[in-house]
Amino acid sequence: MDKSKKKSFAGNRANRILRTIVEQRYGKETCEAIFADAEKNLVALLADYQNISEAEKRHIHKTILPRIAAYRALKTHIPEKEAVALLDETVKTGAGQVGEKLRKLTALPLMDRLFMKIMGSMIQNVFGPEGGFKQKIYEKNVNVVRVDILDCPYCRVCKECDAMAIVHQFCDSDVYCYGNLSGVSFRRSGTIAKGADHCDFDFRREGSAH
Repeated sequence: MDKSKKKSFAGNRANRILRTIVEQRYGKETCEAIFADAEKNLVALLADYQNISEAEKRHIHKTILPRIAAYRALKTHIPEKEAVALLDETVKTGAGQVGEKLRKLTALPLMDRLFMKIMGSMIQNVFGPEGGFKQKIYEKNVNVVRVDILDCPYCRVCKECDAMAIVHQFCDSDVYCYGNLSGVSFRRSGTIAKGADHCDFDFRREGSAH
C-alpha cells in the first residue's frame, strides 16, 4: 500500500482517537482488522475523488473520506448502530478538545476580536465556493459573522457514498468546537444534514453593539 495514502488515514487526528476507543472496547485484534479495512476503503474512496480542486480536497480528502472509510470498516465488524455511536463519541471527544482550546484562547485579552477576524476569513475562503460550498454572507466584521451555507460537500459526498447515517457528525462538531467560546456566542437554528434547507452560522462578540 502506498505509504502516503496510509498516512492519510492513520495520521488523521480523529481516527487516532477512534483507534483508542475501538481497541479498548473490542480488543487489539479486532481494532487492527477494522483499521486495515478502513485504510483500504480510503484508498478506493480517494481514487473516486481525484478530479476536484485543492480547496475541495481540504475537506473531502482530509475529513470527509477518512470518516466514511472508518464508518464502512466499522459496520463490517460490528452492528451499524454501534459503529455510528462510536464515531459520534469520537467526534464529541476530538471536537470537544478543540473547543476547550478555543475557549481558553478566546478568554485571553483581545483574542475574541482576533477569533472573529479569523472566522470571517475562514467562512469566506475555506467554506466558500472554491471549497465546494454555496453560501450567503449576511454580515462579516469583528463583532458579527453571520452566514448561511446553502449547499456543502459534507452532505453531498456522504449522500454519494451512502453514508448519510454519519453526516450529522460534521454538523455536531461545529457545536462542540464553537459552543463554549469565551466572549463569543455561536448560534444555530438548523442544518441541512438534519433536515433544514440551510446551515446557519451566527457568531457574535459578546458585549459589542450588534
